[in-house]
Order: sequence, then structure tokens, then C-alpha cells
Amino acid sequence: MGFDPSRFAGPVAAELQCGLCGRVLEEPLSTPCGHVFCAGCLLPWAARRRRCPLRCRPLAAAELRPVLPLRSLVQELEVKCDYSPRGCGRTVRLRELPAHLAACRYGPPGPAEPQPPAGLPSGRSPGNKKSSWRFSSSAWGCVLHRIMFYKCNAPFFHWKAGDS
Repeated sequence: MGFDPSRFAGPVAAELQCGLCGRVLEEPLSTPCGHVFCAGCLLPWAARRRRCPLRCRPLAAAELRPVLPLRSLVQELEVKCDYSPRGCGRTVRLRELPAHLAACRYGPPGPAEPQPPAGLPSGRSPGNKKSSWRFSSSAWGCVLHRIMFYKCNAPFFHWKAGDS
């Protein structure tokens, strides 16, 4: 599916662009006839049409080969930070982009502490107990739990058989 050319800091050579999507090669694959396309573009094409996109010859998916030197060249190209619309002016190599995005101060803020829905009691109850709300996910979706904490004034507890 390729990388958007507008993400790159400078112009990208035509040899590094996919002939199917017109974008910068992402995971380049070579056909037996020597043409190179993005894996995300070429694999579905080969499965449906069974022919090189430039109509040179028949083609099977098993014949496609990754072009690692070309992939390395693309990974060395400078790209703008995804958060440039938010004010980040950094350009980094494409291969370094995930690490930069994880640390970029212009990225989205971390998850906020969830608050109980409106109308539910707050975190404090009178007396010896305190409660808080916690969100968790399960196979059924997001679940809101109320967790109760009890303050005990006794210095220690004794457990006896038959106590409940």
C-alpha cells in the first residue's frame, strides 16, 4: 500500500515508488521479470490476476521475492513526524520513526484516569469504608467495577473455625 510521498522531507526518486499505488515502496517485492511493487499491492494483484502488473508474463505469488537492499534504502529516507500538524518539527529516518513517535512530546497524552459515570457515588463513603471505581476489559467489553476498601480499627484479627 506504500508510504504517502508527502510524509517525506524531500523528493523521493521515481525508482522508489510503486507502479501500482504510486506511493513510496513499502516492503518491496520483485517479480521474476524484475519489476518492483509494494507487497501490499502486488500480493492481492498476483492472487487475482496471476500476471505481472505490467503484463510482461504470467506470475505466481511463490515467485515473488523481497528486495531487501531497496527496503533498506527506503528505511533510510527522512520523514516528517506524524505529529507535525501539532507542532513537532522533527524529521527522522523512517526506520527511527516508531521510537520517535513513542517519545514525541507532541503525541497524544497518555490515558487519563477513568472517572465513574455521572450519577454514581463518589470515592468516599461515611464511616470505615472507602470505594473507588476501576475499568477493566473482558471478553464482554469494558466493565466498570466498584472496589470497596474497609478500614479496620482492630490491631489484629483472630480466625476461629465456624466464624463467618
